[in-house]
Amino acid sequence: MRVVNGMTLFFSKEDALSNWHPSNFVVKGVEFNCVEQFMMYCKAKLFSDQVVADLVLKAQHPKDQKALGRRVANYDDRVWSQRREGIVRHGAYAKFMQSPDAQRVLLGSRGSMLVEASPYDKIWGAGLSQDDPRILLPPETWPGLNLLGRSLEVVRERISLELHEQLGVEAARKKEVFAAKVDGLRAFGVPPEEAHSLLIRFRGNALMAAGYAQTASFSVNISGDREAYNLSGAEAFCTNYQVTDDYQIVRRELSTNDHQDYAAEGKSVKGPRL
Repeated sequence: MRVVNGMTLFFSKEDALSNWHPSNFVVKGVEFNCVEQFMMYCKAKLFSDQVVADLVLKAQHPKDQKALGRRVANYDDRVWSQRREGIVRHGAYAKFMQSPDAQRVLLGSRGSMLVEASPYDKIWGAGLSQDDPRILLPPETWPGLNLLGRSLEVVRERISLELHEQLGVEAARKKEVFAAKVDGLRAFGVPPEEAHSLLIRFRGNALMAAGYAQTASFSVNISGDREAYNLSGAEAFCTNYQVTDDYQIVRRELSTNDHQDYAAEGKSVKGPRL
């Protein structure tokens, strides 16, 4: 894979973006070992050729799967041209949603144009290798359509939006749960600031995801696997609380020296161990 001029160029089966890249995924109960196998299986099913569809599932190498796809009976190029991109997008979506490693590669390419730099494929690829100087010219000058690159860009956008929505829903849910617990403590007469502090029993990143990076008395920073508390002009927090090893916050009166050590504005602090 190569990134140049705002393009992410890929080609061989070693590239996670390639249809030939080994990556097991399941669609409607059927397991596939790569998107090429999924595409050729769907091609056979589209034209009701169950014999070839079964052979494609048995074939382990994408080269053999592609060859079988050329043998599909009752093939109609007009029909296939209308359906092929939707089929590949569906398979690629399943692949990248079910393979965290491949998904990281796809999402890591955000902001770039995806190009299958295949000198042999003028339909799914650009019809040019990544070393061909013509690859730097406008896409409309390429001999190939680059349908795979364009399809992957659609899949990339869809997955990005879905993950963003999931994070938003999860953050809202955590925020509602946290707020409900705070309200419960306040009903028993616990002051709001103390209620927040008493409820910090989980890691700082979960608290931040819940939208509580800043409370009325302090803000939370992530320091490795522990919470670190960055004072925001409220020394009372450090004076009255400390963090235990199981991530609970308990009341404790610090000495005058402790107060001076921990109350420096902007300093990341941890309460002393119990």
